[in-house]
Amino acid sequence: MPQLKVQKNKRKFRMILVSVFTVLFLMLSWMLLFGPLKQWLFSESIKTIDAGFPGAAGAADDSFQYPEQIAEQLQDRIQLLLFEQNQFAVWYRQSDRPGVLPAERAAVALASDQILYARYLLEQENKTAFQAWWAAFKSQWQNPDGSYQGARPLNPVVSVNPNTDWLRINFSMARVLAQSVSLWPDQARMNDLQRLSRCLLSTLNEETPVDHIAVVPTAAPILDPGATPTPKPLLSPVPTPEPRVTLPVIRLASIDLYAMELLTQLDPEWSEWGEYYEAVVMEGFLGETMPLFAWAWDPEQKAYVTFQGDQPHVDTEEALLTILHLCEVGVIPEMSINWVRSQMMNQSALYKQYHPVQGTATDPLESIASYALAARIARMIDDSALYQITVDRMMWHQATSRTSDVLHALFRQETQDTASVWAHDNLWGLLALR
Repeated sequence: MPQLKVQKNKRKFRMILVSVFTVLFLMLSWMLLFGPLKQWLFSESIKTIDAGFPGAAGAADDSFQYPEQIAEQLQDRIQLLLFEQNQFAVWYRQSDRPGVLPAERAAVALASDQILYARYLLEQENKTAFQAWWAAFKSQWQNPDGSYQGARPLNPVVSVNPNTDWLRINFSMARVLAQSVSLWPDQARMNDLQRLSRCLLSTLNEETPVDHIAVVPTAAPILDPGATPTPKPLLSPVPTPEPRVTLPVIRLASIDLYAMELLTQLDPEWSEWGEYYEAVVMEGFLGETMPLFAWAWDPEQKAYVTFQGDQPHVDTEEALLTILHLCEVGVIPEMSINWVRSQMMNQSALYKQYHPVQGTATDPLESIASYALAARIARMIDDSALYQITVDRMMWHQATSRTSDVLHALFRQETQDTASVWAHDNLWGLLALR
């Protein structure tokens, strides 16, 4: 009898053991099979956007990017010099008398700089860094209506206009959100993108959407209502001290055609706006003598503003950003790009300003950001020679002195002893390098 009891106990123990292993096996199978299935089903339910990255360097195309180490050194330096309160300050100025006067950092941050950094993180597919950026940016810059501020103070005693560059900033932000959910689907960011899309549409549907208030030295001309579109009416006043008037305008470089193209996947109304504003940009072409684009468009008078301020000049960076936006939607302004090639081949430089009629430089300072924009354009038209010459010239402005606290950063030489590092220049530089 005792032997029989022992055998029954052993059999019972084996049955329990088999049952335990069966349960463990089923649980493991559920985790391995149902877990990914659940994740797949969940991701399929998240709305997303089909977005590309026009102007970005191809992963395997070394002819359109610089060594990774150079970009990392530049990135590390500007974070050291400019990064404060989870955002980039506008500029950092190196002291011209070390040990006597301290270095200085701007007390203002611009959303445009933060968004350029986000674009760089997206193009590098750095998900962890982008998510950290987004959490900080949303908490600091998002308005209650789902749009985004243009400027923030880094010092409470400093006052800024939060609506600085509102239209430009929010188109740029729409692009970033669309590209981010294309890379990494996320319903919360998708909801933010949809809110922003509705906010932008509401603004464009107003009678006269305004991007900037232009100051011109003479009153706006009275346009002939019977005039044909050729020649286009241009607000190019002869510089005089008085009177000065203000005009509500839309800068052509603020019209992000690729952002509108992406937003058509959310609302078909964006297709009409994209066609409308592409025509607005194309009609702003200045002509063969100076084959760039007007600075702004006055939607109320349906006229173009060639330049801002008292002196006639074309802002090179604004013009190149307009060209870049056209290239991003497949419109290649060949005459404009040939002008850029000519300047680099013959003058070895892109200056900040040019005369709109004579085509000569009106400012002796070079435009660092313009080199980066030209490099992005070169990538899209597959012109490795143009890419190389523009980035090489951009890197000519990189600090190389081992004793300088701006080492590796792109800088502007303000005086013989003073250098300033601007976030805008360096973040565009990163987008050109990698």
